[in-house]
Amino acid sequence: TADYNLARADTGETVTSGKRSAIAMVDFPAQEFAKLRAIRDAENRGARELAELIRADIASALARR
Repeated sequence: TADYNLARADTGETVTSGKRSAIAMVDFPAQEFAKLRAIRDAENRGARELAELIRADIASALARR
């Protein structure tokens, strides 16, 4: 989950803001190391997906300006 706010540097006026979240599914294997790796990989996938959603929101807001 992430909250973001894009503001103009010169005036401080908010261009766009929002809250986004992403879910990444994870399968827990029997081995402990593999389980830790699966969790880390799912967190990374979720973070990349979340960043892409925010990037798209910002691009859309800038295109309207």
